[in-house]
Amino acid sequence: MNPDSPPIPERDTLDRYVDRVASAVCDVFGDRVVGVWLLGSLAYGGFGPASDVDIQAAVVDPTDEEIAHLVERINHRALPCPAAGLEFVLYNVETLRDPTPPLQWLLNLNGGPAREEKTSTEPTSESWHWFYLDLAIGRETATTLIGQDLRDAAGPVDPLDVRAAIATSLRWHESEDAGAFNQTVNAARGLRYLRTGLWGSKPDALLWAASQGYSESDVIAELASEGLWT
Repeated sequence: MNPDSPPIPERDTLDRYVDRVASAVCDVFGDRVVGVWLLGSLAYGGFGPASDVDIQAAVVDPTDEEIAHLVERINHRALPCPAAGLEFVLYNVETLRDPTPPLQWLLNLNGGPAREEKTSTEPTSESWHWFYLDLAIGRETATTLIGQDLRDAAGPVDPLDVRAAIATSLRWHESEDAGAFNQTVNAARGLRYLRTGLWGSKPDALLWAASQGYSESDVIAELASEGLWT
């Protein structure tokens, strides 16, 4: 657990915050909002002290000025996040209708009490696998806040691209995050998906791995044995 992470807020506090972020998207883009979705552990379970609030949105043809206005509305200084942090991603809906990696997102905004404040409009600034896996998981687990269901707004993901994203995640963690707990839980979630076709929370993935007889130290090696590069 990150010692800088705040205590888990009450669910009502989190819900009010999520509603304010979604309302800001609607205020900025009006009737061009296709959908706003809650992803991650707050949507499907496993939310803890170090968890972020994960929100994604798709709109029709946003301008640079509108995106900058949205940043002014939802950054942590303007709208303090009650959780460890906010992870917000904005897409032009055309990108989601044919979700071919790397996804060309328009805004990736992070910040909060336990998170460095980062705002990017350049998709090459982050590894592509984060966004493709979030979409793959979100199509199965996201909560619709406004507009269309994510499965209706976004086309299907390609299983081969999902495998490639899991492989890229494995390599990224080995290079950037080796030995960290997140490396283990992301490996467990990827392994569970490859073995069962099911996505779920990180705690659920660890419970599944334990039920299969894998210790936490086994999970990464087991995922690496899946033949992801073939």
